Amino acid sequence: MVAGLLGAVGGGWLVTRMRLFPALLLLGLCQALVNLGYIWLVHSGPNVGVMAAVVSAEYFFSGLGSTAFVVLVTALCNVRYSATQFALLSALAAVGRVFLGPIAAWLVPQVGWSEFFVITALSALPGLLLVVALRGAIDRAERARVH
Repeated sequence: MVAGLLGAVGGGWLVTRMRLFPALLLLGLCQALVNLGYIWLVHSGPNVGVMAAVVSAEYFFSGLGSTAFVVLVTALCNVRYSATQFALLSALAAVGRVFLGPIAAWLVPQVGWSEFFVITALSALPGLLLVVALRGAIDRAERARVH
């Protein structure tokens, strides 16, 4: 929990220091790469220290990335309808977890844990490519919020 809170605070600080687009790209990449830490856990055996380090890193980077995502969603919302739009966009962000969970449960026995975590890291690529494709819209939304 502490790692997640530190990540959220760090994400807020980082987004105020960088533009939104590079923050989304950097933090999204970090969130993807931190999944590779679980491969270390797979090969370390039952090691509580390694588990604590990997899970803490995931929570920290999740807090960083989630903060940048909240800034993006907030920038995309119209002020007059922000509560409704924010709720809908946040719910839409959770759809992947709901539908991909059963696929993950099927996939792990097929490929093994190490390969599964490589796949989870690579699964961030479409989202990162979408951020790149939407760079203009992200920059416009950010400028509209600043002015």
